[in-house]
Amino acid sequence: MNTAEFLLSILVFWLAVYIVGRVLNIEDLLPWIRVGPFYLMFRSERLNRVLVSFSLSRKRMLQRILDIASASGIIILGAAIYFLSLSLMRYFEAGGGVQTVQLIIPGVTISVDTVLRMLPALTIIIVSHELAHKVGLHTEGVNIKSMGVIFLFLIPGAFVEPDEESFRRSNPRSRMRILSAGTFINMLIGLMFLPLVINPFAFQMVISPLYGPPSGVLITSIVPNTSLAMQSEISVGDVIVGINNNSINDLASLYRVSLRPGDVVVVKYIDMDDGLIHTAILRASPDPNNASRGILGFIPANYYPPRLPALDPYIPNILYEVFFWIYFLGVNIAIFNMLPIYGLDGYGYIESLLEYMKVPQSYRRYITSFLFSLAVSLLALNLYVSYILR
Repeated sequence: MNTAEFLLSILVFWLAVYIVGRVLNIEDLLPWIRVGPFYLMFRSERLNRVLVSFSLSRKRMLQRILDIASASGIIILGAAIYFLSLSLMRYFEAGGGVQTVQLIIPGVTISVDTVLRMLPALTIIIVSHELAHKVGLHTEGVNIKSMGVIFLFLIPGAFVEPDEESFRRSNPRSRMRILSAGTFINMLIGLMFLPLVINPFAFQMVISPLYGPPSGVLITSIVPNTSLAMQSEISVGDVIVGINNNSINDLASLYRVSLRPGDVVVVKYIDMDDGLIHTAILRASPDPNNASRGILGFIPANYYPPRLPALDPYIPNILYEVFFWIYFLGVNIAIFNMLPIYGLDGYGYIESLLEYMKVPQSYRRYITSFLFSLAVSLLALNLYVSYILR
């Protein structure tokens, strides 16, 4: 199924859900469900009661944590401005050709397949963000109209709807705590997974009960019209263990092998159909991105041998990808959300911070307007040089 067919099937599914919901008057039968175009919403009273009890019974401890979140907010906001500025500087220093900010648009800037791989991480980040806001609201005594779980097109998530009047009447320190809570938990979760992403040993320790240390490179896909695709019987799922006189135990050893177009390459690999080591003789293909570099033409991943026959050798790589997206989305969403742009948490955070610092209201308006203009300009320039000038 290609991207267009997949998106069409999703549209048909949501249309069917919407029609069935309206025909059956599902909202009258089940008041805790809301059905709309491309979304399905569930409100949970039980979850609400659990979070209220948790927040009130640990109020003092949670307020100390929220103070840390509030203090980190100004650091994250500063980091957001810094990274947008730095990416522009690097672009102009390199004379162009370097992409800065990237948008995530399914089917346009990233494939639908990539979006599906991101979904577990995206769900964790969105749900944790909203739950952190909810705990902050209860801890600070701000009334909440509703909360629940929502499925919006492809993306599951959660929502918290505070009482706006109650929120505005709260003191600025409380508002800073509440607004920074979601960003803080996203950043914290993202950084918790960073060691598993950058340290192969840490990742190996996590999967070690079920998988052994890497002992080759798994072929996850083969690039059409390259050596591997046209000159051998090597297939997806096989494991490369040697190239010429080099043992290949992991990605690091693979990347140390240097090839030029036309080089004769002796590849030793495990055929996963029979479990035996075979040899193939190939000629390196030119790299489409660098004509002086030779490639075999496959997408590699570390091969972790399963300790049990029933275990799938692809599972470690799926886990690694989930861990990577949790880290990447957690950190980047946290940074983006603290930009002082209207509609993001960073805007309300700056307003509350200035009020907490006793800055006169007339000056607060000028400062927030300046920071808003600065953030929008930096973001717009990054997008312009990435998608218009390149």
